[in-house]
Amino acid sequence: MPKIHTTGRNSSSSSSKPGLIGRRYIRMVGHEGIQAERMGVYVEHPEKAIEGYSAYKHMDGDWYLYYYKRNKFWFIGSRIGKRAGWLYVQSEEKYPDSITKPWRYWDDNGKKWLVDKKNCMCSCDSQRTDVLSSETQECPSEE
Repeated sequence: MPKIHTTGRNSSSSSSKPGLIGRRYIRMVGHEGIQAERMGVYVEHPEKAIEGYSAYKHMDGDWYLYYYKRNKFWFIGSRIGKRAGWLYVQSEEKYPDSITKPWRYWDDNGKKWLVDKKNCMCSCDSQRTDVLSSETQECPSEE
């Protein structure tokens, strides 16, 4: 199973989108099925953190990657802090870059959760020059 990685942080002071400097960027990839629109880049929003776990907002959609601590789930859903979403993985990892378990996705037609067999995962997105600045950063090594 591929490992999930978070992106580097960029400390440049210039940006085409103010307020996004210094945040983690996570690119969700791999799922090609019914929830494929949930793939893409998620931007860290530490101000929306719950119990020490940052939330990440999709750059083009109105949904989040967030942790639901009670059941130890990472979700992709529309409401941070709710046990509901379109994709999830059960993991106690503090950051998504440490998750190695397979993700599950909601099948609207079958009304059930299915295991993603295409290796849905987060990958390093260190080349966010269109969002950050002309500088890019290497992805950090795992702690």
